[in-house]
Amino acid sequence: MKSSQIKIWPEIQGYLPTIVPWQSIENNESDLFIDFSNCKSVYSSSLAPLLLRIIKLIVQKKKNRKWETHNDIISETLLKIIYLNFFNILEYYELNTSIFWNKDFAKYHNQKIIEQNITYIEVHSIPIYHINIENYTDRRDILKTFRKEINTILIPYFEDYDFNLTQLILILNEILKNTADHTSTNAFFGMDVIFFSNQTIEINFAIGDLGVGINMNVKNHLPEEQLKRYEFWDLTQTYRFALSRGNTTKPDSINNKGMGMSLILDGAKEIGLELSVFDAESRGLLTEIESLTHSELRKNFYNIGRNIGFYYHGKLKAKKI
Repeated sequence: MKSSQIKIWPEIQGYLPTIVPWQSIENNESDLFIDFSNCKSVYSSSLAPLLLRIIKLIVQKKKNRKWETHNDIISETLLKIIYLNFFNILEYYELNTSIFWNKDFAKYHNQKIIEQNITYIEVHSIPIYHINIENYTDRRDILKTFRKEINTILIPYFEDYDFNLTQLILILNEILKNTADHTSTNAFFGMDVIFFSNQTIEINFAIGDLGVGINMNVKNHLPEEQLKRYEFWDLTQTYRFALSRGNTTKPDSINNKGMGMSLILDGAKEIGLELSVFDAESRGLLTEIESLTHSELRKNFYNIGRNIGFYYHGKLKAKKI
C-alpha cells in the first residue's frame, strides 16, 4: 500500500502545526511519509504539538502504522528537527518497525539550537523532552525529575531576566501532575527562548500528552446523576467543571482534590503568563477568562475544526534585570 503523505508547512511556528489541515489520512491504515522538504523554520514549542499529532496517527490502530522521512540529503532545517529530538521520540512509538529514518542521524539528537535571524536577536530552542511516565510505577514520581530538568534549563535565563521561575515551574508541575493522574500516557515538552532587541525575552513552551483531553475525561467520569444530561454537556460545561475548585474526576483519590486546573489558571494570571489549551477541536484562551460563566467561557474558546490532540501553549515575557 502506498504511504500517505503528510506535507509539513514551510513554517513550524506558533500554532501552525495545530491548525494546518492534512489530507484525509486519519481513517486509513496506510503508512506515513512525513515531508519536510520545504520546511524553512522550526521552533521546539511548535514541533512538540506536531509530534503529538503524528504519534496519534501512528498508534491509533491496533497495528501501528510505519513512517518514513527524508534519509538522503539532510537540509539545515531537517538537521534542526533531528537535533530537537523529534525523530528519536517518534521512533520510540513505532513498534512494528520496517521503515526507518536513517539511524545514523540518532547521534545528532538532543542538542540545544541557538539561532540568529533578522526578526530576533537570538532564539534558543530546547530539545523536546519526552516525559516517559510509563516507566514509573507511581506515575507522580516523574514530577521531581521534571521540575529539576526545567529548573536546570531556565536558571541561566533567570539570572539575567525578571520572571517568576518558581511559579512557572509550579504551573508546569500541575499540568504534568494532571497527565500523571488522569491518563495512562506519556507527555511531551518543547520550549524556545526568544531574545528581542529591547532587552526582553519571551519564553514559549508547549506541554501535552496522548490522552483524550479534559473535555472527554470529564464526560467519561460524570457522576451518575449527571449522566442523563451528558448529551447536553458542551465544551463550556466541561471546562466550567474542570476549572472550578474542588471538582475532580477521581473523587476517591487521596492525592487528587480537584485543585489542579484552578491552580494553573490562577498561577498563570499572577505571573503574566499567556496560557492557552488545545482540546476537543478547540483552543481556549485560559488566561483571558475572567469568570466561570457560560458566556465568558464561550467568548474565550475557538473552534479549530479537527482533533489535534491535547496540549497547553504558554508565552511569558521578561525584561532584563
